This record gives sequence, C-alpha cells and structure tokens, in this order.
Amino acid sequence: MIQQNTETLEDNLRFNKLSKLIQTKLSQYFETYPLAVQCQLVCFDRDETRRKVLSYDIYSDFDKLFWVESIAKPISSYSYGHQIDKKDIDKLDREFILDTFLGIDEERG
Repeated sequence: MIQQNTETLEDNLRFNKLSKLIQTKLSQYFETYPLAVQCQLVCFDRDETRRKVLSYDIYSDFDKLFWVESIAKPISSYSYGHQIDKKDIDKLDREFILDTFLGIDEERG
C-alpha cells in the first residue's frame, strides 16, 4: 500500500511538472510570435513519449520530449503533434495533456 501511494505521489509530481513545462513552452512561443494565433505542440511518437515520461524519475528533464512548431510546418511521420489555439492555453490542464499526448486517462489509471 505504501509503495502504491509513493508511486501515485511520484506520478502526480511528474505529471504536474510536465503540464507546467508544456504550458510554459506554449506561452513562450506566443510571446515570441505575438501575431500567431495557433501552433503545434509536438512530441515524439506517443508510445515512446509515454514510455519515457513514465520511466524517468520526477527530477528528470522533460524539456526535450516536447517542442512547439509553427502551424505551417508539417509534422514528421516519427512525431505526434496537436494543434493548439492561443486562446486555449489556459484551458490546457493536466488531464488534457495526459490524454492527448500520453494516452493516459486519469479516470482509468
């Protein structure tokens, strides 16, 4: 039971860190390109990204797992991207990020 609670706490910290990182990256992109109204949040293949996120500890650097691209740039066949509207940045919560980019539904576990 203690092991499970520790894993849940570590997962929560990991996912919170990841969510904050993604929101920061998106905010920085729109500050750098103030005329942009959309961008693409990109990660490696979803399965590979999920594996890396879950295998890293909570102190790992997730920075290189996600990046932001112009909406006009085609996504590589080796990557996964999702279109983000500037007006929706505040709505991108942890649940959205986990479901969209890692395929993890927090309700299912």
